[in-house]
Amino acid sequence: MSDSMDNYIQVGIDIGTTKCCICVVGQDGIPTVLEVDMTKLDHKELLPSYVSFIPNQVIVGEAVKKMTQTSNVLYDPKRLLGLSLEEIPEDEKKSFTFDIDEINNRIVYMVENGNKNNEPEPFRPEEVTAFLVQTLFAKLEEIPEYRNKKKKYVVTHPVSFNENQINYAEMVMHLVGITTFKFLPEPIAALLSMKTMMSEIKVNEKVLVLDVGGGTLDVTICSLKKSGYFECEACNGDFNVGGNAVDRAVSELIIAKTANIEDYSTYFSEPKRALITEKIAYQKKKARLRVESERVKILLSSNEVVEVNLSFLFDSTVGYVMEISRAEMNEKCSDLFAKYVRCIKQTLIENNVNSRGIKKVIMTGGASEMIALQDQAKLIFKEAAVFVVDTPELAVVKGASMYHKGDIQNVINHSDEDIRVEIGSKCEVIVSKTDLLPAEGTKRVATVVDGQKKAVFKIYKGDNSQADFNTFVGEFVFDNIPIQKAGDVVFVLKIGVDTVGNIEAEAHMINGRTERIKATVSFEKNKEDFIFTKRHFDYKAYNWISAHPEEKRPSSVSSRFCWILIFVLLNSLLVMYLIGVGQNRVFAS
Repeated sequence: MSDSMDNYIQVGIDIGTTKCCICVVGQDGIPTVLEVDMTKLDHKELLPSYVSFIPNQVIVGEAVKKMTQTSNVLYDPKRLLGLSLEEIPEDEKKSFTFDIDEINNRIVYMVENGNKNNEPEPFRPEEVTAFLVQTLFAKLEEIPEYRNKKKKYVVTHPVSFNENQINYAEMVMHLVGITTFKFLPEPIAALLSMKTMMSEIKVNEKVLVLDVGGGTLDVTICSLKKSGYFECEACNGDFNVGGNAVDRAVSELIIAKTANIEDYSTYFSEPKRALITEKIAYQKKKARLRVESERVKILLSSNEVVEVNLSFLFDSTVGYVMEISRAEMNEKCSDLFAKYVRCIKQTLIENNVNSRGIKKVIMTGGASEMIALQDQAKLIFKEAAVFVVDTPELAVVKGASMYHKGDIQNVINHSDEDIRVEIGSKCEVIVSKTDLLPAEGTKRVATVVDGQKKAVFKIYKGDNSQADFNTFVGEFVFDNIPIQKAGDVVFVLKIGVDTVGNIEAEAHMINGRTERIKATVSFEKNKEDFIFTKRHFDYKAYNWISAHPEEKRPSSVSSRFCWILIFVLLNSLLVMYLIGVGQNRVFAS
């Protein structure tokens, strides 16, 4: 039976650095972004990427974001996916209000209340991310009209994500129990959601898409072809440029101004002693500072000057007024804006595109509403019209939900790097990054020794002929080869890349035997990581307090509690029996 719109729904999931959301396209073909955080007064469709663990409970969303009185507030887990400590800038690490460590060269959160023994417990970023995605998934399953439908999932990721980060994003989905889905680069998803703007774009006109989110910047150059297709000519990105970096700059401004307030000059100084009480108090201060800095940043997009809420910041009444101006924020962010401009210009230079050749700049992502970022784009592209899309935080998730509907046919993409296969000591190109997607390449390979029984095909992404300098994507093995002389057994290796860069590989012998495997990223490569991370999802003692305050995740009563209950009941019955026997003896006498 073919999949018609009556049989399935299309689901887009945007796992954002600072916010997550989910969108559904049903029978009417219209994307609907679901409300997922009912604790918020507005923008309920955006789930803040915050998670907190308290004894036997998991809390997510806006409720956690407001929990400035605990050090067990974890946030921005997507930012840490697949990274080691040395890959995070020092200023960012200092701003964290949680503890992090490293296990097997990968970052983990250290959660003090993560278990019933109140001992520090390591939580992987992909696990914390999975708790957020599970909240989105639970909301989808709540809705009767979607519950029993087949679902086609599309998950977005920044173009700056490397194969390792994408691999751990895949693990997130597996933890939640979603094993069949497509990945889609965020700029491509944003393009799919911009149908209303396509009529304003002329044939062969070059358009630049700037996706500025909470944690990442994606730059995409594309052009409209006569056939009505958008061709993505280049993509580039920087996962250190985004709204979070602006928040940290505002925090530094507030700290500098606080130093001039009598009695509060050392308020944000890190304690020199390692007392637990001082450490917790310091983390609470940083948590309040983080929340207030974000509020000030948002208001400065529409106001020249914003007053800082010192009563909230200091958790007490303060007879002092502090103001932050947009000019001060922009000056403090000058280095960040320079990185933003550098990433855009680098994309132009590497692809031989003159800034005058860009006729329209389309901005999306939550941070795109910052006036300074819009002004920087206008300075670079003086002859282009600069647009900010409606509800920029939702453009990516809407586009993702439209992928399976066929709208991806409106976008032609290129692979971000060459796709190569290791043959002997060389990595040979099978699909070039200049090829339009979908693309396919083939290579004939023969056995190299007499009696060879196994052939291993390793697939890489990169621009170097040496495997060590490229990114390993995956491999598959062709074993039980008929025993013959070297060169007598010939394989035909075929690699295909779909419209959004997902890789599939296939090899067959001339005699007709075929082995097929998806080579996007072999999930088995991180089997041990998956088992380690999944342990908390197997632990049923957590009550689930989601973004829906009236609901709790169903949890089984522990066997220990059941035995205690049975013991108490039996003791009660025994006491009642003994009392009854005693009374009978009194009456008998």
